Amino acid sequence: QGENLLDRFKPDGRFGAVESYYRTADAVEAGVRFQRIIFEWRWFQPNGPDDWDTSHIPDKWLEEARQNDIEIIGLVKNAPNWATGSNLLGAVPLGVTLPVYNPSNLWAAFIKKLVRYYSEKWDIHHWIIYNEPDIRPEDTQFFEYAGDVNDYYKTVKVAYKAAHAANPRAVIHLAGL
Repeated sequence: QGENLLDRFKPDGRFGAVESYYRTADAVEAGVRFQRIIFEWRWFQPNGPDDWDTSHIPDKWLEEARQNDIEIIGLVKNAPNWATGSNLLGAVPLGVTLPVYNPSNLWAAFIKKLVRYYSEKWDIHHWIIYNEPDIRPEDTQFFEYAGDVNDYYKTVKVAYKAAHAANPRAVIHLAGL
C-alpha cells in the first residue's frame, strides 16, 4: 500500500517515446531511454540544396536528451518541393535511382549532410526513413509517403548508403507501418 510503481520499474533501455521532448521531466520519470524527433527535409533546405536551417530542431531538445541520457532517433521525411518537382507533400525525391555520389541524387546529398551534422554535433546515429509509407495517397489526405513500395525501397537503400558514407555508425530503420 502506498508503494509507487515507478520505484519498482527499472527501465532496461528499450523503453522509448515519440516526441517526449515536450515533457522531458515526465519522460525521465517514466524511464524513457530513447525518443523520436521528426527531421523534415523541407524545413532544413526550404529553397534549395545550399540552405541549411537547423532551427526547427531546437538545441534545447537535444541538450535535455543528452543531459538525461535519452537517445535520439531521427525520423526523416518530407522532401521540399524543389527536390521532388511536385507540390505533393511526401513526393519521392528526384534522382533517388542515381548513385549515392551523383550530385543529382538530392536525397543522398541531404541524408549525408543531415547525418554528418547530427552525428558529429549531437551523437545521433539512428534514423527512421519516412513514416507509414503503407498509407496510400489515394486512400486518405493524411498520408506520409506518395511513392510505391519500389520507390520506398530505393529511398531506404539510398538513405542507408548515404548515411554510412557520412557516418559508419549510422543505423537506418524502416518506417512504422
